[in-house]
Amino acid sequence: MDPTTGEFQIQIGQAKIPLLPLLKTLGVQEKQIREAWGNEIAAVNMQKGDAGTLDKLYSRLVYKPEPGADQLTKIKAIAAEFAKTELDPEVTKRTLGKDYKNLTPEAILDITKKLIAVNRKEAESDDRDSMAFQQVFGPEDLISERFVKDKSGLRQLLWKATAKKSLDHIPSGVFNKSIQAALIGSGLGSSLEEINPAEIFDHQTRVTRLGEGGIGSIDAVPAESRSVQPSHFGFIDYLRTPESGKVGVDMRFAAGARKLGNNLHTFVVPVKNANTGETEYKTPQELADMPLMFPGEDKSDLPMVAALVNGKIKYVPRKDAQYTVPNMDNTFSALTNMVPMKSMVKGQRVIMGSRMFTQALPLENAEAPFVQSAKFDGDGSVSHEDEMGEKLGAVKAQFAGQVVSVSPDEMVLRDKDGNKHVVDLYNDMPFNRKTFWTQTPTVKPGDTVQPGQLLATSNFTDKGGTAALGLNLRVGYTPFRGRNYEDAVVISESAAKKLTSQHMYQHEAEWDDNTHVGKRAFVSLFPSEYDKKVLGNFDDNGAIKKGTVVNYGDPLVLVTKKRDQVYGKVHRGRAGAFANETITWEHHSPGVVTDVEHTKKGVSVVVKSAAQMEVGDKITGRFGDKGVVSEIVPDQQMPQDAQGRPLEILVSPLGLINRVNPAQIIEAALGKIAEKTGQPFKIKDFDNDKDLVDMAAKELAKHGLTDTEDLIDPETGRKIRGVLTGNRFFMKLHHTAESKGQGRSVGGYTAEGTPAKGGSEGAKRVGMLELGALLSHGAGKVVRDSKMVRGQANPEYWTQFMAGYDPPLPKVPHVYEKFVGQLRGAGVNVVRTGTKTHIMALTDKNIDELAGEREIQNAETVDWKGNLKPVKGGLFDETLTGGHGGNRWAKITLHEPMPNPIMEEPIRRTLGLTEKQFRSILAGQEKLGDKTGPTAIHDALKAINLPRAIEQAREDIKSGRKTLRDAAVRRLAFLKGAEATGVHPKDWMTTKVGVLPPAFRPVSTMGAKKMQLIDDANYLYKELLESNNVLKEASGLLSDVGNERLSLYDSMKGVTGLGDPQHPKNVERNVRGFLSKIFGDSPKFGTMQRKLLSSTVDLVGRAVITPNPDLDMDEVALPEDKAWEIYKPFVVRGLVRRGMPRMNALRAVDERNKEAFAELNAQMNAKPIVINRAPVLHRYGVMAFYPRLTK
Repeated sequence: MDPTTGEFQIQIGQAKIPLLPLLKTLGVQEKQIREAWGNEIAAVNMQKGDAGTLDKLYSRLVYKPEPGADQLTKIKAIAAEFAKTELDPEVTKRTLGKDYKNLTPEAILDITKKLIAVNRKEAESDDRDSMAFQQVFGPEDLISERFVKDKSGLRQLLWKATAKKSLDHIPSGVFNKSIQAALIGSGLGSSLEEINPAEIFDHQTRVTRLGEGGIGSIDAVPAESRSVQPSHFGFIDYLRTPESGKVGVDMRFAAGARKLGNNLHTFVVPVKNANTGETEYKTPQELADMPLMFPGEDKSDLPMVAALVNGKIKYVPRKDAQYTVPNMDNTFSALTNMVPMKSMVKGQRVIMGSRMFTQALPLENAEAPFVQSAKFDGDGSVSHEDEMGEKLGAVKAQFAGQVVSVSPDEMVLRDKDGNKHVVDLYNDMPFNRKTFWTQTPTVKPGDTVQPGQLLATSNFTDKGGTAALGLNLRVGYTPFRGRNYEDAVVISESAAKKLTSQHMYQHEAEWDDNTHVGKRAFVSLFPSEYDKKVLGNFDDNGAIKKGTVVNYGDPLVLVTKKRDQVYGKVHRGRAGAFANETITWEHHSPGVVTDVEHTKKGVSVVVKSAAQMEVGDKITGRFGDKGVVSEIVPDQQMPQDAQGRPLEILVSPLGLINRVNPAQIIEAALGKIAEKTGQPFKIKDFDNDKDLVDMAAKELAKHGLTDTEDLIDPETGRKIRGVLTGNRFFMKLHHTAESKGQGRSVGGYTAEGTPAKGGSEGAKRVGMLELGALLSHGAGKVVRDSKMVRGQANPEYWTQFMAGYDPPLPKVPHVYEKFVGQLRGAGVNVVRTGTKTHIMALTDKNIDELAGEREIQNAETVDWKGNLKPVKGGLFDETLTGGHGGNRWAKITLHEPMPNPIMEEPIRRTLGLTEKQFRSILAGQEKLGDKTGPTAIHDALKAINLPRAIEQAREDIKSGRKTLRDAAVRRLAFLKGAEATGVHPKDWMTTKVGVLPPAFRPVSTMGAKKMQLIDDANYLYKELLESNNVLKEASGLLSDVGNERLSLYDSMKGVTGLGDPQHPKNVERNVRGFLSKIFGDSPKFGTMQRKLLSSTVDLVGRAVITPNPDLDMDEVALPEDKAWEIYKPFVVRGLVRRGMPRMNALRAVDERNKEAFAELNAQMNAKPIVINRAPVLHRYGVMAFYPRLTK
């Protein structure tokens, strides 16, 4: 309904059709319409009647319209289609007051009445996001749906199984494709980092409104759907959501939510009947119609109580509220419940705290928190940490019995009836990233166990089976030498050792035909790479032996590979034909090899290590108070309490205020008491009967403690008065300084010649935000350097630079040449005039200038079994294109002239054709004038007199008719463009297609399996050549080649990127044409923003930054290892200019001798570094600093 005019319309696809004619078609009388709408709105809609509405509805609604159908037939068909449209009776009863099962005329009238009432503010609009209107679908629904869709295939399998009366003939993995499509292809599945089991459990309760069957994309999510939804109360944790574009639509189920029996789509929550005291389970639909009291309100003596009524918080009479939520624990997810004292914490911090549990690393001596969150529905003796312990690996006995045997992988129990039960255990099971799961038995053979008794703990629990994801540390809230400003924290050496985390890394080597397996083969080719002592730790297959201790840089698997004999490439010497691809240990902490697994395809080595807390590592409490370790101070230098004990962690007191985190104070105080008594505090949350501040003060007084203390600075002997101290629980996060520390000089590059990302030496991006900041600074030369010098592969430039010369500025970037080439390949001619670039239609003349007589003869690329040798006459023919890396254009001559796909709209607008007419004429199904086919279009364009056509377009604009004027405006724009560029409309037709040089559409292989890497353009050129050949052959055999013409034209559109590929497999591969790649899925990921304006760069690094008061305001500390990498070209150049031979200079830098070190300092004093802090939201997000070395 248009609220300004009162006109009703129905939208079918992109078409909007007046509703009134439809209602009359369905048999609704005018009297009924006036009664429903009122005379005024009815009169407005009467004037908007459309005589062609019936035909529009019939053509759009009926699947197979009957040619020449009379009016009565059309009306019956339309009515039948609407009758098929199903509605949810429960939803319509709630929204319209009547349970409609189908879209009947009465239902449509009730819908319009509701719209009028909402527009007049006589009724409220429906809350579309309410749980009452939602259904929940799980993996089982998606998988079963896939099986239903593939019922024919399933029927064949069942027939085969019943016919043979055996499953032996059914191949394994027959359902893999369906299951993978349901879980991964739907976009609903997600890969886990698997830092700890809490993350796995957290994702088991994940619920989202995105993906298949939900909202199509993040951009389509309405703003109101992101807000806190009152109806989620009790069903979905209304706090737990990411801080990304998925906010509000990626959530977690509340702890109390349950499925209703076998009904997989209906969830219920437990509510307490205030009248009977019994617990009942209610659906969202049931709770939407009754007041739902908040926890504790049922105990209130007041006549009015707070309740949730129709999605709003209201005060209602006590007698009208029958049900209440038993406790707030039921309204949060399991991990949110592990945040203690949530009622004292800002909501955002609760969200962050619950997420931090999934990122906590396992510690060698982990502890359960001194202050825990007690379960509300008990006596307070059981906490959520106790409950979570079983999810994190604690194993408890399910029955009374006796332990028969215990091993690292399992334990066997015998019950009272003599039956044996095997309990499987995780024994150093690696997770996806860098941690592992292991369980330790707490019983021994012969022990008698009782139900609920602890049988095993894990590296994520304490010895009692309680969740233990961190440590309790003595904390002080005081500034310390400027080192703990804002998010920075200072810890003691003993705390760093206590926070030693457990890690496990998997290293795999795959064998292929080019691999020379074995230690002997490696030593014969690289005899001086490692000494005998190191090689003694390896088996004959080149894998390190189990139990070996490895340090940074030590080899794990000796790998020698024969370099690919790419056609046309020559290797000098025997060693030059082989590459040392040894896998090494790249972590600062030593490791122990725990497993070595040999297979026919390769070898896998698993290494376990323990890493102490380091400067730059991240640490957090449970209230979102995340920080970075800025300094590790010797214990004897840390502030000490009255007992002479050094504090273990110092944080800024400002965090209590700006983070709205008063719960920290209570935890610190109660933790201090728990440390003294050895008993943890288990506190019920949202307990209205207990004042936490008062309780903490009384407990401190009871145990003779205070919240603040006078500390002693051992270095000066000065007393620091009134410092808030205590004991708090902290976790070490997986974002360690080692993983963040990266540096790169010059290195690997992509096929486009841009610095490659990924790995410890991957390039970093100067993005659009950084570009904006640099331009705001006026740093144009920095921008130019990042594009021309550091933003592309420049081996000749760096060779000359390090040799001491002043090389000229590099040429135009390869990625820009590719961009221009792709535009030309799409049929767009790019002409540069001075500082301006003009784009126009690419003509046959332009293609001849690019390709000359070089014509592609077949669709082949290279011989994949013969060292990628180009196939003669194919897309990589050395004579035609230059072969691999060639820069020659070639062409494909079309059997018939075709419209340039990029100019399809100008052609249609100029000739006054619709898209359907255009394709019909092209296929020979309709005539243009007295001709048909491509010739008809070409002749019509050829007949255009540009000056006269431009004048006619102007006359049509002056005529004043809306439809004519709109078409004339567009036609005039295209005609004037043709006049300005000197390209007559007849040149919008083409007889040939330019073939992009191989340098911009490479082919290669990757990995041991020689997986083919083929640029999309090669697939599309192959389709084009095949379609052209089909048309050529059909023209001599068939009288009607319309479909073949359209196939050729669509193949051309596929190449340009204005259409999809013709072959279904290419659609599955997501093969895209030139313009589709240039535009990207969004401007941010298009070529212009992603590759031309922004780019990855060399001479770049990444690290964690922390406060350091010893530095000047324009200085920054740079890790020495990264400084050697980033400044390497400048140090070599400086040494060479001082007279040192280039090879000696390179050796000096590698050895880091005194001369090189002095030159490094000189270069750092002369050349500042540019630092950005992502996201760069203003110009000061990018600043220049002079670096000073740090370890």
